[in-house]
Amino acid sequence: MANNAIQSRKATIKVKIGAGAYTKVNGVTGFSGLRGGSPSVIPVTDLDSDAVEKQLGLIDEGQFTIEANYLDTDAGQILLNTARDDNSTVTFEVSYKGVAKAFVFDAFVMTAELSAEVDSKVPVTFNTEITGKVSRATPSSPVA
Repeated sequence: MANNAIQSRKATIKVKIGAGAYTKVNGVTGFSGLRGGSPSVIPVTDLDSDAVEKQLGLIDEGQFTIEANYLDTDAGQILLNTARDDNSTVTFEVSYKGVAKAFVFDAFVMTAELSAEVDSKVPVTFNTEITGKVSRATPSSPVA
């Protein structure tokens, strides 16, 4: 039986501010948090209830974190750093090779953490807070 699991190899993250064109973020080594949010829970119990009653509220899509090799001159990383410094909303497009629809969402770049160790590369971690809904859309360009 063939395994049709989607591989993370060649996944891409592209970003843009406003109506501009998407710019690929290079040096990405991993990401997490996509679709990790959950809705709020609204208590609706009243005196006629036999047990606690609840309804689901709005979905909070949560946070999205990007781990990357720090590339000082990479246009995508520069855009993320600019958005952090300016408190701008960034539109993200996350695509997987062979998948027809990308994940698209807006987020605020909260931090761009740099670190260093002896005999190692310099990593950067971009922590973002998603605002609005994560949707599916045709990618701006196919993942090669």
